[in-house]
Amino acid sequence: MSEPSEEIVENSERTATPLMWRVRPAKANGSKLAVVMLTAVLVLLIGAVVMHSVLLGLAGSAMILAATAEFWLGTVYKLDQEGASSRTGLSYSRVLWKDVKRIVTTPIGIKLSPLEESTRLAPFRGIFLRFGDEDRVRIEQVVRSLGGNDVRFMEGSAE
Repeated sequence: MSEPSEEIVENSERTATPLMWRVRPAKANGSKLAVVMLTAVLVLLIGAVVMHSVLLGLAGSAMILAATAEFWLGTVYKLDQEGASSRTGLSYSRVLWKDVKRIVTTPIGIKLSPLEESTRLAPFRGIFLRFGDEDRVRIEQVVRSLGGNDVRFMEGSAE
């Protein structure tokens, strides 16, 4: 679930070395991964046999695999002096610390939000950093040290 992350080196204000970790839920849920892959193959076969279109089957399988990529491919998270980022396959999200207004800590991760208040847009804005096997306390310390003084820290749900 997590890969070795670089050592944190403290300087006068901010963490100098980035903290990186990977969360791959499929590693702990092999049976669910088998269901996802079996479904992708089944959709390919249905497209080819029932619909008489291999292209349609490939498109359906690609959609299923793309929608579940975070589960089977995993996500790499990075915290550095400028901001936080997450990468899943070709999908890349980044939020700069200067844009973070609210940080919500949950049992499974931390939501970095550019919105001051929770709104209908909140689930679609910012980045959710899953802890995975990485040390929760260590991640929270780095976020608090890099997050700045103008950020509201809250406990609760990530919306």
